[in-house]
Amino acid sequence: MDFSVRFSTTETAEYREGEVRYEFFIGTFVDVPRAEDWDRVVPDAFRGRREEIAGRLKGSATFRNTPFRDVFV
Repeated sequence: MDFSVRFSTTETAEYREGEVRYEFFIGTFVDVPRAEDWDRVVPDAFRGRREEIAGRLKGSATFRNTPFRDVFV
């Protein structure tokens, strides 16, 4: 599946696959929902795919030099 990553605002970035999207908070870090929270907060199409999607974000030029952290949501 094709995906895109783009800044939505100065504090959020959007990960999108087709019409399905999720916004990640960004600041000093890219905040990724903890593994135990992931399936509860992301769209159905992204459930069970935390490592895959986080890996895509980490590999994108948009976040090449930005650290990631797991956050409670």
